[in-house]
Amino acid sequence: MVELTVSMIVKNEEKYLADCLESIHEFCDEIVIVDTGSTDNTIEIAKKYKTRIFQFPWTNDFSAARNHALQKSTGKWILYIDADERLSPSSVKELQKIVQGDRTEGVRCIVKSLDEVTGHHNSMKYIRLFRNNPGLKFTGKVHEQIEPSLRDLSYSFRDSQVEILHIGYNISAEAKKQKANRNLELLLEEYETGPNGYLAFQLGHTYMILGDKEKSVKYFKDALEDRTLNKQLKANVCISLAAEEMNNLNFKAAEEYAKEGLKWDDKQPMLNIIMSKVMHYYKRALDADQYCKKAYNTNRTLKEGKEIGAIDIILGELEIIYYGLTISVLNNVKSSINFFTDKLTTIHRVDEDESTHLLKRIIEEILNDVEITPREQSIYARFIDTPGMDAYMAILSRYKSPRIKLTILNAVKDKFMNNTKFLNQYALTLSENKMLPEAIKIMEKVIDNGDHEVSSVLYLVSFYLNTGDVPKVAPLIKYAEEKYKNNAEILSTIKILKQKIAPFLNTAKVAAN
Repeated sequence: MVELTVSMIVKNEEKYLADCLESIHEFCDEIVIVDTGSTDNTIEIAKKYKTRIFQFPWTNDFSAARNHALQKSTGKWILYIDADERLSPSSVKELQKIVQGDRTEGVRCIVKSLDEVTGHHNSMKYIRLFRNNPGLKFTGKVHEQIEPSLRDLSYSFRDSQVEILHIGYNISAEAKKQKANRNLELLLEEYETGPNGYLAFQLGHTYMILGDKEKSVKYFKDALEDRTLNKQLKANVCISLAAEEMNNLNFKAAEEYAKEGLKWDDKQPMLNIIMSKVMHYYKRALDADQYCKKAYNTNRTLKEGKEIGAIDIILGELEIIYYGLTISVLNNVKSSINFFTDKLTTIHRVDEDESTHLLKRIIEEILNDVEITPREQSIYARFIDTPGMDAYMAILSRYKSPRIKLTILNAVKDKFMNNTKFLNQYALTLSENKMLPEAIKIMEKVIDNGDHEVSSVLYLVSFYLNTGDVPKVAPLIKYAEEKYKNNAEILSTIKILKQKIAPFLNTAKVAAN
């Protein structure tokens, strides 16, 4: 008797299929593969395993193909999986135990999407395992779902720790866009005939991948209007909207979306990071620190698989540590400096490099203004990298030895001459070492590149004033006013700056006349 059928639909999956089948073939009783038109070696690979292969013409409807696979599946239980997914070996025992039962139920599995490109991994809970029934059917032309049909047939539901690893999004940005374009037409067609919050959510993400921010925001806002949308999906929508407002430097709007998201799900690391950044911007150091630590703790819980919701974004641990170390240094929160420095050195310690053990001591010496040795300078320079640039530069900015700072920065400058964070600190350090012409040259390069913060403009204004190159100040301020014309808070800062330097500018005008 067939207890468990693994049900799959495929098309041109020669890159992924063998590894997928390797992860499942030993413990399932039947593998049903519905091919929708492969032209590569997919079928030849599938034939090497105990598979039943069927052809089904592609009709621009994923559910139609899924339902054809269901019709061919004879097992008491169905596990559906894609070629770019693998069942985690640690999940086999639990899966086998579940299919020994006879309850009419759907089982939520953890689907972890790996994305090494961004460093952010999504973990979601989906119904992937369910008791078979002739009346079941998938719905949705794309991002198809089985849960509505299970509900119609009065199935019960439960969570499990069965984990499926999805590597299909561990691809380049261009490849992601190709996938998004493939899905867009189907999503729009389905949304036009039956709009709902879930489809709006998927359209928002699709347009976000495609880089159409205006349409992405529109559909995310539509999704929030749907009261039936899962609360964790609403929290995920709020992440996207808050992040977009942060990118636009609209901190008040970002705070509102982040607060709404935390209302729906307060264990989302990304929402806590956004709230921390907002609090840091408002100079509320302790609140910023609290949200950052909550982001770290909840992220670790998710990473360990202890709590998984409908959709969770798992951040790279170093990303949170570097951010936490940055703000704790800038705000001089000593307990958090120690906390995040400990976490940083613990992660690096896996390299078993002697210098790793010295990193915490070197950081402490820099922050306490103790002169560090040439060897320690070299070690610190070696740890400077792009992901940790904010943290390492924030630490170095606290050091009161311009000479040693410049030695460290000179050791790595060739690697980071296109990194704005590095160049800002490098120019300031050159200025501290009475090397203003060199500092001006560096900061002018930052401004010319266009990818900079308002602080770069302010630094360059001060450099011009210190060298008496006052005629360059007014055009620079005008440039900043145009660049940040949509940000009232930055414009207010620029206005204050203009008032402070007005005497210098007026003196320059008189001298010119």
